[in-house]
Amino acid sequence: MSDIAALTGLATLSLNDNVIDGSGPNGLEQPANLTKLTGLSAKGNAIQSLSALRKLTGLTILKLARHRITDISVLNNYLDGLEKAFLIYRAEQTDLTGKALLRPQSRFYPVDIGLRNLTDDFSRKDLGARLECAVYMGLLRRGYRATVGSSRSAEIDFVATRQEFTRMERTYVQVTASLIDEATTKRELAPPQARTDAFPRLVVTLDPSSAGTTAEGIEIVNALD
Repeated sequence: MSDIAALTGLATLSLNDNVIDGSGPNGLEQPANLTKLTGLSAKGNAIQSLSALRKLTGLTILKLARHRITDISVLNNYLDGLEKAFLIYRAEQTDLTGKALLRPQSRFYPVDIGLRNLTDDFSRKDLGARLECAVYMGLLRRGYRATVGSSRSAEIDFVATRQEFTRMERTYVQVTASLIDEATTKRELAPPQARTDAFPRLVVTLDPSSAGTTAEGIEIVNALD
């Protein structure tokens, strides 16, 4: 991987994949070693050095992406350290049919999409990944628990659930930067169309002209509204 998209690049990283080599001198055995590697220190969750944060989001994640490991615990230690520092959040994978997943995977999202700007000089590439992160963090701030919905036929970006008094709210959320292209529209609408229960289905996009409700009852909203 020649260009790491900082923490956003972890969004598609699977805990079941061996992607780091912890056997060499750069391997981390404990999350505490993140401080030694990055120079990052915090008091009351406040990051004291922007350069330290750059090291964490650039150097550390670069190591995660470019090395291979035989021990998955090294990767878990990296991710655990980043989670405990509240720099990334984990979205668990759940089965939409209610069955247990034999090998559930996770997505990881940075607490602020601005972290990516530290390494890509404010590039406007991969707007879809940035939007997905913003939507995920927005759901958390609104009190939802957001998981990645999976089935044999399709995957929903987020299954958002929230307890409202005596009932449990559930909303299926699909995220896409654009729906202008017909092929993209067909691909992104397929997962929510496959849901046949009565829970709301929502597609979040950056296309203001696409807002509305489809014939199947899927609500399309602009992310800026």
